[in-house]
Amino acid sequence: MKHVIKHVRQPGIVMAAHFVLALVATYSLIFSITSAVVGGGDSAQNAWNLWWVRWAAAHGHIEPFFTRMLYAPWGVSLAYHPLGPFNGWMGILLQDVLGMDLVLTYNVITLATFVFTGLTTFYLVNYLVKDTGVAFVASLIFTYAPIRMSRVVFGNFEMYSTQFIPLVVYSSSRCSKLKNCVTQFLRHWPWELQAG
Repeated sequence: MKHVIKHVRQPGIVMAAHFVLALVATYSLIFSITSAVVGGGDSAQNAWNLWWVRWAAAHGHIEPFFTRMLYAPWGVSLAYHPLGPFNGWMGILLQDVLGMDLVLTYNVITLATFVFTGLTTFYLVNYLVKDTGVAFVASLIFTYAPIRMSRVVFGNFEMYSTQFIPLVVYSSSRCSKLKNCVTQFLRHWPWELQAG
């Protein structure tokens, strides 16, 4: 039991710290979390993306990369559109399982990108340098970098969903040291983040 608590406490602290810092970094969001999407610019387009992925899934479209709802009646390919299907699938879960509306879903996903970018960066740097203090500072630098924060302000959902960058580098680094990488990755991936 102590082993489990040890491996849950550290990521819990990192996630809680990044959640609080995300609320500070997006301070106006806390006052309008259910009434307005964070950012400007492309925020409305990205809210539509969340809506579209959910609508497409509900109407049998396995791949939501084409719609007839734009440029009707011919439709348009969304292959080069910053659709963000992972965010869309998360949106489906938040809306259909937890009953959130579209605005709250958008804002929760935005806050989650801060938390998980910080967590995955923390694990990557801690794995590389074996120092939790340095790892936490690095997670702050990457998560709250001005370029990333500016993308939040301009509503570029796809550009501030950076949580997978450190995760892929971390997994690749760990995997490069293992024999039969694919088998090991598929067998142990859910636990790799916990093992650090």
